[in-house]
Amino acid sequence: MYPENLFINFVHIPKCAGSTFRNSLIDPYVSEDLLNGPIIGIRELRKYTKDLQFLRGHFPFGREKYFPKDSPVRCREMINLVALRDPIDQMISYYYYKIQVDEVRQLGEAPAPDSPHPILDFYRARPMVHNLQTRMIAGVHWASHHSPLAKLGTAVPGWMLRIAWRNLTSQFHWVFFQHTADADFAEFAASYDLDYAPTRFQKTVTRDRPAKHEISEDEKAELLKINFADQALYERAKSWRGVSARTSIK
Repeated sequence: MYPENLFINFVHIPKCAGSTFRNSLIDPYVSEDLLNGPIIGIRELRKYTKDLQFLRGHFPFGREKYFPKDSPVRCREMINLVALRDPIDQMISYYYYKIQVDEVRQLGEAPAPDSPHPILDFYRARPMVHNLQTRMIAGVHWASHHSPLAKLGTAVPGWMLRIAWRNLTSQFHWVFFQHTADADFAEFAASYDLDYAPTRFQKTVTRDRPAKHEISEDEKAELLKINFADQALYERAKSWRGVSARTSIK
């Protein structure tokens, strides 16, 4: 079981196996009293006084510093975890999930019905979700319209990539990959003597979407251009991490 004083600081990047991690390794083993209720934002975190062992929601790295200074969360031992995904595959899944749940107009205008490349129109109109994995590991509030860091990250993604790489290689105790998630999560579970039974959260599964090899080469090239920082981070992470999901961070 998890140590009583542990805070599991999982950076849940959209469409990167986070719901499977939570359903399989958090909800069965962490008391409901130590989980937050409805999704809350940074403003709510600044006033949040309840003790937690896990924070639900898509918060960037470093969110623990937003808890009040007298929060019991700050007294807990912390491990940092993240799951990464092939960037183009993540972008495809994210776009088609937004269509699936009728949120394609969120954060920007919907692509025109007659557009030959609606996925490109979607991302061109939403720079705040470019390089989403890099943003969140760098600690950037990706959905914020007001954060100076979010605006800087959009303007200078190379700067954001340097911060994300530094954080990943110096602060994260576990780095998972979506394509090896079951093996990675099983390794993590074994380190705490937990049983890992993969439990997919069907509500958040992107059901109707093309595979990466089914989109056009022009679309792939443009998505890579838009998401170059994520691609660089992902390739570096695969080489750096090796076979084990547990890193050398103590």
